[in-house]
Amino acid sequence: MTQHRNSNENTVRNYWKSLPNYPSDLLEKWFYHHEESELVGTLSMLDRDGALKSRSLKIESIDAFGNFYIAMNIDSFWMDLTESQSVSLSFNNYDTYQQANLQGTIEITRVQDSLRNYLKQDSSVRAYSLISDYPQPVVSKFEACARFAWKKQEIENRDQEINPNWTLFIIKPHKFEFIVTSKDDMPECLEYIKRDDHWCHQYQWI
Repeated sequence: MTQHRNSNENTVRNYWKSLPNYPSDLLEKWFYHHEESELVGTLSMLDRDGALKSRSLKIESIDAFGNFYIAMNIDSFWMDLTESQSVSLSFNNYDTYQQANLQGTIEITRVQDSLRNYLKQDSSVRAYSLISDYPQPVVSKFEACARFAWKKQEIENRDQEINPNWTLFIIKPHKFEFIVTSKDDMPECLEYIKRDDHWCHQYQWI
């Protein structure tokens, strides 16, 4: 038993050496399929009555700091989001038995605010947009917001219907958990925790 445990711990140390510094990089490696050009997760929160609500949503983009950008219509789910102090976002790859969970806070923004913020940002900030068929690096954190506004306009032109209720919200995570459920050659759980604006990772036995 001790020998098996030591073997697992050596595997963990070796795996640590290959970990990316940012959890969003590991997330894309595990779950983002380029042939599909999209990343879909399950967003969960507690509503005002303490009931758990969940919805599957497409991630529009992830910036260099690991913030998640999601667009949706204003509805009852969105209204509950505006009152939520924290949310969780989960991803599953059932073929590889890999799972990721993150916890974070939420920030709501409208299209007009997004464009204003985009024009104010430092152009040296790196982000990745996942909303186009061919994801390309973008030069600013809020370029995702500008692309969101463009995507909204494209859909409205196609459907010949103006939708003023589209909005963009940003999930700012402070903790990630990466879990492998059935492989002996990888750690059971790896945690990334944000401390002083830096991501630190650690191994946890489940």
